[in-house]
Amino acid sequence: MTQRTTYLDRDPCDWRSRKIRVRASRWYATVVLDRDSYIDAATSLGHESELPDAYRDALDRAWEASTERIWHDGYPGDFSSGNGPRWVTLYVPFPHLEATVEALRVAELDRDYNRLHALADRLALPIDGWLAPGE
Repeated sequence: MTQRTTYLDRDPCDWRSRKIRVRASRWYATVVLDRDSYIDAATSLGHESELPDAYRDALDRAWEASTERIWHDGYPGDFSSGNGPRWVTLYVPFPHLEATVEALRVAELDRDYNRLHALADRLALPIDGWLAPGE
């Protein structure tokens, strides 16, 4: 797999359709929720375009846990951040790719952020478990 697109709205040909794009790289997969045209359409109708605080918090937790996991696995590079209302980007280890796509889909369509939090919990490094008491 080099690239894959999943459409979230009923009509994938509609210019306002939200989509999740997955691109594989050597160390990880990049998962991008593209809301660009959707935001343009919503803004023109007077709807709020910002991500809800709960959504942003869940994304931040998932982003931090996933990038730390990838670094721990040996990746020597950096990641660019800057998630906003138009594009949401998460970098994830390959075993967590499908869970990430599903978590973003549910967060976007159902406003349920529990899967993003669960993903962050699964990816979080067990630092406290690695340290012996008193260290």
